[in-house]
Amino acid sequence: MLKSKISRFPSSRIKIGVDIDNVICDTFRPILKKFNKTFNKKIRYQDVYDFFYLEKQAGVEKDRVRFLIDTMILKENNITTFLIYDEAQRVIQSWRKNNYQVHYISARPLEARQTTIDYLKHYNLIFSETTVNLMDYDCYDSDVDFKKKVVADLEIDFLVEDSREIAEAVPTLVFLLDRPWNKGRLKPHIKRVYSWPQIKRYVGKLIKTKTDEDG
Repeated sequence: MLKSKISRFPSSRIKIGVDIDNVICDTFRPILKKFNKTFNKKIRYQDVYDFFYLEKQAGVEKDRVRFLIDTMILKENNITTFLIYDEAQRVIQSWRKNNYQVHYISARPLEARQTTIDYLKHYNLIFSETTVNLMDYDCYDSDVDFKKKVVADLEIDFLVEDSREIAEAVPTLVFLLDRPWNKGRLKPHIKRVYSWPQIKRYVGKLIKTKTDEDG
């Protein structure tokens, strides 16, 4: 049974945290294509069983992988390189109509802030109270620590993620979009989902249940 603690509802607006890469847009496939070409590898998308799979490849330095990823995000045209998931765009825009707050929480480096904002604006995914939270690598040792703090500070009610490690660490209900790298048994506060319309249905059901309880 899916449960959520919405302690502020309905007196305050619902706050939904949304990751960016591989959640609202297809980031990994173009990165994998560039990685295979650069390092002469033949890795398939479906074989990536670990979130940090590329950084663990034999013969490839971790810093070189990070540089490749950051360069793509910072210097390439994100709109044409990282294709938006149409269903994510539609669901998030519907949340705006429902007066929910949407907060983006991503481990992209701070230097990618303007690029990321421009990308979100292009698809009409920035609203009046939306925040874009990117990671300061000088302040945090891991993306887990960073996202855990942002989720707590913003009092996020639901988080949409693709990393199981992050999902397990944050103190709120998580919708984990099914990806090759997040397989396995999940903790009770994590719900594996297979599409954005499914997330929309779950969120609507949870809020309706809470409304009826407070009735």
